[in-house]
Amino acid sequence: MQFSSFWHNISESISRTNRQLFVLLQAGILLFLYALRDLGIAAALFAAGYFVAKKNQPTGLVLEILSLVYFLFWFMKYNGALGLVYTYLSQGETKILEISSKAERLGWKFFSNSFGAGVILFFGQVLLACPCFLARSNFIFSPFLFVYEDLDWKRARERSKELSRGLAWFVLARTLGLLSIGYILLLVAIVFLISQQLILGFVLLGLIIYLGLVQSNFIRLFYIEMLEATEEQRNRDIGSRFKVLTAVSLVIVLITYIVFKVFPH
Repeated sequence: MQFSSFWHNISESISRTNRQLFVLLQAGILLFLYALRDLGIAAALFAAGYFVAKKNQPTGLVLEILSLVYFLFWFMKYNGALGLVYTYLSQGETKILEISSKAERLGWKFFSNSFGAGVILFFGQVLLACPCFLARSNFIFSPFLFVYEDLDWKRARERSKELSRGLAWFVLARTLGLLSIGYILLLVAIVFLISQQLILGFVLLGLIIYLGLVQSNFIRLFYIEMLEATEEQRNRDIGSRFKVLTAVSLVIVLITYIVFKVFPH
């Protein structure tokens, strides 16, 4: 038994995503309404602080700080919630109200659990992964095991190592390859937005949201492959191929990061 190729899984993930787009759109609209409701709370706190500050500056300042803290919480919660929508869809769930309500309720928990597992989410997908991935002490499955196997981040890190046993370089190469695609698209979108090519920039941001579901489908397929991996596959010598692919992908990620830092100047 051979593992499917990287590009085969990307192609299959795109096919699944295309079939799920209508459900994603509907669940996304409901999630957007939840987000607007909660954003209104932050706006109300800020407005209250602004007007109260005219009569009582310390109290007004406290309210304004509370509004900023709440906004930060809101940002993290709905990044996690969007990630949960992607993850539920990748598992084949189709009940729109159930998907969006669960995502809204558990969004903060998913975001904080992902952070504990070494991943920062942006637009609901993996943006940054901690260096422990390179040390092969943690793997891409960790955040998603919150949904797949109902594990918290501590147990998920150990479980991800168990899933990747004997295949660490293979898993790492695919992880960095997947992240590289997202980084390149995000970089191009930012370049268009900064250069005031707004239409193209927003089109690419829409593509990044689409990619979030592709990424979740890919990770789900990858997770199933690891579940079904035989001892023969785990004990096989992979040679230098995946180490080279890991190095190439890492170079792409580093170049993208450098461009992010330098381009605005």
